Amino acid sequence: MTCAIYIRVSTETQAEKGHSLDAQEKEGIRICKQNGWDYQIFREAGKSAYKDTLDNRPEIQKILDLADEGKIEYCFVTELDRLSRNPIT
Repeated sequence: MTCAIYIRVSTETQAEKGHSLDAQEKEGIRICKQNGWDYQIFREAGKSAYKDTLDNRPEIQKILDLADEGKIEYCFVTELDRLSRNPIT
């Protein structure tokens, strides 16, 4: 099984409070190894889930495309708001 590890920060404050890209990546790798999953890492720095559409977030778009192709089965994020500020849309 393959898991996308999607890591994103949009502000310096997030990076300073332990939400750095490296911290998110480390946690994602730990979870994937714990579950025996293969993984791919997708980094998106400086992209806002509030202001940017999915079209302006190329890494999340890659994940969606790979999922459509059946190459990604899971997506790990440290918090739901890494994907979207509005989970309804």
